[in-house]
Amino acid sequence: MRKGLIILFYFLMSIPIFIYSFEAVVIKVADGDTVTVMSDGQKIRIRLYGIDTPEIDQVYGRESEKMLSNYVLNRVVEIEKKDIDRYKRMVAVIFLDGENINLKMLEDGGAWAYIQYLAEDDKEEYIKAEKGAKEKGLWQNKEAIPPWEYRKQKRLKNVLE
Repeated sequence: MRKGLIILFYFLMSIPIFIYSFEAVVIKVADGDTVTVMSDGQKIRIRLYGIDTPEIDQVYGRESEKMLSNYVLNRVVEIEKKDIDRYKRMVAVIFLDGENINLKMLEDGGAWAYIQYLAEDDKEEYIKAEKGAKEKGLWQNKEAIPPWEYRKQKRLKNVLE
């Protein structure tokens, strides 16, 4: 019987848990899609899932950062972990009073849907949120380009120099 419980315990521990949630206080907003939270005395850097916002030095970068700050800075939020990215940041959805802040950034014109990193189940909802914002925020500026294009141009420029 004891051996069976030990085997069951190890089996349950080996099952990956990809999504879990916890409460935290947002203590810093780095840009429109990256925050630092404090939870149980631990600082955690979080990249918002499913969206990409202008870099700080890009057109609408500061406005996007301010938008996210206005929503969540110094607030208690619910974090739903999705993944860990290559920079070792937690990739997550942030909820404030039950509202999905990642989608709100799209709906209010502060971000692009980051389609290449969205799960199939989420694509329709995120694309719809982005399309609904075409007259708001960054969409009002003709010089705004998606951050992945901006980063690509910057890398190319660095290579050519």
